[in-house]
Amino acid sequence: MQTVILHGGGTTAPETTRRLIECAGGPTARIVVLAHTGEDVVGKAKRSADWLRENGAKDVQAPVGVSEALSALEKAAGVWIPGGDQNILVATFAGTDLAMRLRDKKAVGGTSAGAALMSSLMPTGEGDSKTMRKGSVAVKLGLGALPNTIIDTHFFVRQRTQRLLNMVFSQPVGSIGIGVDENAWCEIEGKLLRVRSGQVLLLTRNPDTLTLKILDAGMSAFLP
Repeated sequence: MQTVILHGGGTTAPETTRRLIECAGGPTARIVVLAHTGEDVVGKAKRSADWLRENGAKDVQAPVGVSEALSALEKAAGVWIPGGDQNILVATFAGTDLAMRLRDKKAVGGTSAGAALMSSLMPTGEGDSKTMRKGSVAVKLGLGALPNTIIDTHFFVRQRTQRLLNMVFSQPVGSIGIGVDENAWCEIEGKLLRVRSGQVLLLTRNPDTLTLKILDAGMSAFLP
């Protein structure tokens, strides 16, 4: 069963990285970094790969080219996506089968933009979140590691509750919103979400209502 690790941005704790390595199969498991969330892919790739190695990973690849990245994923057990701009990665891999290639990995995850990419729909940063009007906050397809889900990060620090409410309110019944605060992180295995540090907001779209839960470190919840 795949484990999805979501970090809300800020400083990535060693515990988050070590948990990704553990879920991928341990220190010898191959981890692929997809650092295409910014213009400086080379620099971002090196920093992320070095951080993974510092925390115990012995087989890390951080490809820069798109074809190279897709090829590296074939034998990967885990995938990590650093922060930046999720829109850049989506545009870079447009027309490829990247989302499909992530489905059989033991562990996938990311921080900030990397976490947002794990959802089926992700915020683009555009639109109007000040009014509760359906469709006023722009979303686009993410990588779909978590179906029927929208993930937002830096959540309470950047006051994004209304933005997530708007996005989930605009989607069909059964849609789920996950707001991960800055420096917080959680993991999801199957339907079980566990908060490892900080706070996470869980939002569910019901037929006539939105159900909201705030989960602190050590708490867990089953996704609908």
